[in-house]
Amino acid sequence: KAEHDRRATRVWRAFFDAQAETERRSTRRPDTLDRTDWDRFCRRRYEGSIPGWRRGVGNRQIEYDLKFMLAVLNWATGHRVDGHALLDSNPWRAELRRNQGWEMPRERNPRRPSMSDDIRVGLIAHAVNDEFGVMLTLERETKRRNSAIRQLLWSDIDFQDETVRWRAETDKAGRESVTPLTRVALAVLRALPRGVGNVPVFAGKRGACRSRHTCQTWLRRAKASWIAAVPDEAARDGLRERLKGVGFHAEKRSGVRNAEFRRLSPGVQEAISGTRYGTLRDVYDEIGPADIRAEMRAVSGGS
Repeated sequence: KAEHDRRATRVWRAFFDAQAETERRSTRRPDTLDRTDWDRFCRRRYEGSIPGWRRGVGNRQIEYDLKFMLAVLNWATGHRVDGHALLDSNPWRAELRRNQGWEMPRERNPRRPSMSDDIRVGLIAHAVNDEFGVMLTLERETKRRNSAIRQLLWSDIDFQDETVRWRAETDKAGRESVTPLTRVALAVLRALPRGVGNVPVFAGKRGACRSRHTCQTWLRRAKASWIAAVPDEAARDGLRERLKGVGFHAEKRSGVRNAEFRRLSPGVQEAISGTRYGTLRDVYDEIGPADIRAEMRAVSGGS
């Protein structure tokens, strides 16, 4: 998170310092930010015309960058020095943006790929360590997010009852729950060096849980190693395209899109995945031609 904030800071400084108008550069007061800055940043970030950041990005990355600046402005209005707030009023406050119709860039047709079996095998084969593969497996088997997986403690795992406790502080919805572990999940957990008590299953520096950025680094290196190992240029380009957008969350999508999981009752699906059924249906679910054909045959008696 700290590295993300530093990167976003560099992007915004480069954007401001490249403005033609002197009064719009980074020496200005933050309360002078306006709609022009908002729209101009979105356009130039998308085009890749910010000095030092010449690669254009999609709406999702632009949204992240805007939210970073909104967080900075919100912090400044609440942080006080010698009894005075750093910023009296947020020039990009939500009420103003809502009343004037400012739009936050959104992906209109976001690509949400699942983790196919061959991609999973390829990534694990080119992984920098065994923990990477265990995380992928646990995310698919438990249908939980990587943020919950990487913060598991050994005290959360009950090998006798074959269950796992998802603590509220690691759950996106802030709910604590207990779910059963599959045989595959139990097997990969038992293969790890086991700790006792509140010891992380995936321990990083100074005994803390593995960070999100460490996990993302493992993912990028596995992808890069796999692509580099392909000798044919056309095949490399094809693999690069297939891996685009495939991350840890693709494993959760793979798990919740599984036909057997879909046949469970809505309440059980929610309990296992930690995600509301409406979200599973509207965001995660993906019905393809094979699914439609199979159900049509089942209804018509196989004809």
